[in-house]
Amino acid sequence: MSIPFYHTAARQAALLAEVRSWEGTPFSENCAVKGVQGGVSCERFQVAIHSATGACPPLDLPVIPVEQVRHWHEHHAGSLIMEFLRRPELEHRVRRLEPDTAPLMGDICVMRVGQTEHHLGVWCGPRIYHVAIPAGGCFYRLLES
Repeated sequence: MSIPFYHTAARQAALLAEVRSWEGTPFSENCAVKGVQGGVSCERFQVAIHSATGACPPLDLPVIPVEQVRHWHEHHAGSLIMEFLRRPELEHRVRRLEPDTAPLMGDICVMRVGQTEHHLGVWCGPRIYHVAIPAGGCFYRLLES
C-alpha cells in the first residue's frame, strides 16, 4: 500500500489553505477560475486543488455541454464522475473506500445524485468541501461523529 499524499501536517495545511482559497467562487460548469468573478465545477475544483498542492498533475478536461452535465444523472446509470476518476493520470492516486474504512485527509468523496455518482467533494477532517449547485461557492458540511 502506498503512503497517502496528504500524510504530513505540511501537506494537510497546504490542502486546507488551497481549498479555503476557493471559498466564495460561484459554481460554473467547465470552469476553474478562482474568486467571486470566476467559477468552478466540482470536478475541476478537485483538479485545481490537488494539482496546486502537487498531489496530481494538471489535467486537461474535456468541455462537456452544460445541459448534459446538469441532467446526466437523471437519465443515465453510467457516471461521468467515475469516468473522470478512472483517468490514467489519477491511477494509484485515488482510492475507493470500503464501508468500514476511515477516510483520510484529501480523499475525494463521491456522492450519488439521481441514478448515479454525480458530485465530488474532498475530505478535510470532519468536513467535506465541495462546490454546491445552485448556490455556488465552496462550502463544507460538518459531519457528526
